[in-house]
Amino acid sequence: MISALDKLRALLSETPEYIQDDDRNLVSEDVKCDIADFPAQAVLLEQAGIGFGEERNIIIQKSIRRLAKVSGASQLKFFGKIFGSHADYWIAQGTLNS
Repeated sequence: MISALDKLRALLSETPEYIQDDDRNLVSEDVKCDIADFPAQAVLLEQAGIGFGEERNIIIQKSIRRLAKVSGASQLKFFGKIFGSHADYWIAQGTLNS
């Protein structure tokens, strides 16, 4: 049985285990991506009455960094959250260079 700590470690892993072997070559350890300062954005959002909590903020920040590695984007920032009827969606905005 997988412990909660092991699940958290896998979630926060820089190179997630769920990436298939065929796609693993897309993951770049040398990321050249301009990532917006999410902790500063989180403080501003919290002052406006929109807060995700400290744990969720860390997960969002790590997820944006992971997305930068996998996508090859040149710029990324957290855009928001959409509440859906079956699931919630976390939105990141970015720029891909072709």
